[in-house]
Amino acid sequence: VTKNGDNTIQMTINKYANNNTLYDMNDTEGTRFFQFSDDGTKQEQTYNIGKSLGKTKNGTFTVSGYDKDKCTISGNIAEGENAGTHGSLFDIKNDADVTLTLKDVTIADASKTTAGSVVNNESTSSTVNIINSNIKDSSSNVNGGAIYNKGNLNISNTTFSGNSSGTSEAPAKGGAIYNDGTMKLENVTLEYNPTQNAANDIYQDSNGETFLYGTNTINSLISGSGSIKNNGHLVLNTNNS
Repeated sequence: VTKNGDNTIQMTINKYANNNTLYDMNDTEGTRFFQFSDDGTKQEQTYNIGKSLGKTKNGTFTVSGYDKDKCTISGNIAEGENAGTHGSLFDIKNDADVTLTLKDVTIADASKTTAGSVVNNESTSSTVNIINSNIKDSSSNVNGGAIYNKGNLNISNTTFSGNSSGTSEAPAKGGAIYNDGTMKLENVTLEYNPTQNAANDIYQDSNGETFLYGTNTINSLISGSGSIKNNGHLVLNTNNS
């Protein structure tokens, strides 16, 4: 593991960063990077967090891999006193000024009792970019199984699968995404996300605004009102199915 002057953490193939490294970078202000590195063999790498991440500090934070199907960040805690449990990832509070970019990675198995197990963005002045990634098998007990957004959310060339929100006793909305901000989707695929009470893959609240670009595909087995429930402003710019 190397830490450079620009707050860059690199994972050398088969030599994993400490399971608190991502936690520490998330807790660092300013411009920083968390990167998977490759020796040219394109081996699969999985980084397991050591505990749920805290508040995402201000600044520009880029988390990137070299192949979304080879580089995985897992919410499954594999070591320590909490081994066998699942934690949550990026938590952007309403007073934060953050630009978070997730690129060329799979994020899986995150879990949270409150909103947004992968990304919780409560800040109207913060931006989350998800590029060429997989978001899967993550859940929250309330709205927004994987993503909860009140700020700016840009997602491109990304697949959501197996995410869920709510419990059998307390149904919730938006198994993949709960949007109450501004969201742009381009070439996004949403597969079956079994949220409770026939809630939808995407739930858009009254303050939400969503723009669809490129080809977006929704493959849902959810009955009821469909895969996108829109109570805000939905703009279709191209092919969607």
